[in-house]
Amino acid sequence: MRRKHHPGACLKRWFERVGVVTSSYPGRVVHSACPADTDPAAFAVLVERWRAMTIQERAELTQQLCLDVERLARAGIVARYPTYSEIEICRELARRRYGTALADAAYAGLLPRG
Repeated sequence: MRRKHHPGACLKRWFERVGVVTSSYPGRVVHSACPADTDPAAFAVLVERWRAMTIQERAELTQQLCLDVERLARAGIVARYPTYSEIEICRELARRRYGTALADAAYAGLLPRG
C-alpha cells in the first residue's frame, strides 16, 4: 500500500536540506478560508455573492481593489515623506512593488540627485 503524500513534506525536506530553520507548533494547525475576525455565516454569504458574480463583475471588483491598494500605499508614502514630489512618490511606489534595483533603473535620470 502506498503512503499518502503530504503536500508540505517536500517543502519541509527542502528547508532541512538548505538549512532553513522552521518553527514547529505543538498543537494542530487549522487552516480556514474564513478570516478569524469574521462570522462564518457572514463569510458564507460573501462567498456566495462572489460565486454569483459574472466575470465582468469580478474583473471590476479586482480593478477597484487594486486601485484602493495603490491609493492606500500612496497615502502611506505621503504621510511618511510629506516633501516628496509626485515623481518621488511614483518611484517609492515602484520600489515597494518591484524592489529597489528595478525602481532605480526605471526612474534613473528622472529624479534630482541628492
